[in-house]
Amino acid sequence: MTRLKPSLYLDLHSTSMVSRQTLRTLLFSPGIYVTLSLALAVTMLLLRNTLGVINSGYATVLFEPFVTPLLGMCILGGLYVALVATLSVTRERESGTLETLFYGPIRFHDYLLGKQVAHLVAYGGMTITFLLVCLVLAWLTHLLLTPLLLAIAGLSLATTAALIGLALWIASLVRTTRGTLLAFVGLIVVVLALQVGEASLVSIVGSQQLLQFVFLRDSLIFLNQIVNWVSPVSYLFQGTDAAVRQSWGEWVMYFLIALLYGLVTLNLAAVQLRRKGVLR
Repeated sequence: MTRLKPSLYLDLHSTSMVSRQTLRTLLFSPGIYVTLSLALAVTMLLLRNTLGVINSGYATVLFEPFVTPLLGMCILGGLYVALVATLSVTRERESGTLETLFYGPIRFHDYLLGKQVAHLVAYGGMTITFLLVCLVLAWLTHLLLTPLLLAIAGLSLATTAALIGLALWIASLVRTTRGTLLAFVGLIVVVLALQVGEASLVSIVGSQQLLQFVFLRDSLIFLNQIVNWVSPVSYLFQGTDAAVRQSWGEWVMYFLIALLYGLVTLNLAAVQLRRKGVLR
């Protein structure tokens, strides 16, 4: 198979073709609806607990009751579409679909951008549906619903684009579906383990003065600082914090960083595919 030369422009027709086909597959698969239903179920549970506290008569301070459910949906939905994106590329490589596609005029950037756009559109549909349901719930419960949710949802589009770009890069590095799945899930587990480990050690060392764990605690803090730079989810949390403080300059900064992250990882995936080829 002859390797295609890099192109300085995109073939929008090829990108649109890949995007439409991928989006059609996504819409006819149950995963996207199961993920959205799970997010809505968790939202219902959280709102039920909030209303229970209010009805109990205890004095309580509520700040943006829909922010936490929205963040949960953003993370859950973003990870889902990123996982599906990386498995989609790997399966098409294993089935020989990529080999057939790249005998035609389609280029690596066209193909990967089509994948990214399709999964981002699917995520956007989930987010809009979630916000509409939140609007109905706010009307039924008289809980506060503010434009802050729109800022978080907008930021989540950029961070999800970064997640998808990262997932496509992983797909370009690993040839098998099993290996891709293990790499993606393993990365998530490592990040969660670092964050839980840091929080636990900070609490233990601070409360019980166990000095033998100080070095381990400091090491985990250092590793988590690195994770905060490379994890798209961290930009979602930091941008949300900026929006809550109405620091819109910081919000724009995190939004642009996430977009740049997605662009860089998408190009890295294209370069890697070109280097390794698409043969099974």
